[in-house]
Amino acid sequence: MFLLGAGWLIGFRPSCSLQEGVAAVGLVLLIGFAFSWVGMAMGLAARSVETAQSMGMAWVFPLTFLSSAFVPTATMPYWLRLFAEHQPMTWLIDAVRNLLLHRPTSGSLWPALAVCALVLLVFVPLSVFLYERKSRSTAARL
Repeated sequence: MFLLGAGWLIGFRPSCSLQEGVAAVGLVLLIGFAFSWVGMAMGLAARSVETAQSMGMAWVFPLTFLSSAFVPTATMPYWLRLFAEHQPMTWLIDAVRNLLLHRPTSGSLWPALAVCALVLLVFVPLSVFLYERKSRSTAARL
C-alpha cells in the first residue's frame, strides 16, 4: 500500500476497476506470502545469520533485474529477452502491471498464480521439515 501511495504521489494513476485493483493487491500479497516461505527455508537451512541474510537477496536480485520490471523485454538483446520473457519474475510483474493498467492478463495472470502455487507447494513442506529438524537438534543439545 505504501508503494501504491508513493507511486500516486509521483504521478502513477492506475486505470483499473476496483476488482482489478483488489486482484492486483491480492496478487502482490500472495507473491509476498509465497516468497516469505522461500526465505524461511533459506534461513532455516543457513548455518549463520549472516549466511541467511546474504542468501535472501542472492536469488531475488538477478531474477528481478533480468525481468520486465525496469525495461520492456522487447528492448532487450535477443538472448536476454528469451530468458526475461520466460522466467517467473516477469510473469509476476506483468500480471500486477496488467491488472493495474486494465490490460489483458490472460498471458501473465495464470502463470503468475501457478508460480505462487508451485512455490507454496515446494517451500511450505520444506520449511516445516527444516524447522522440525532444527528444533529436534536444538532440543537434543539441551
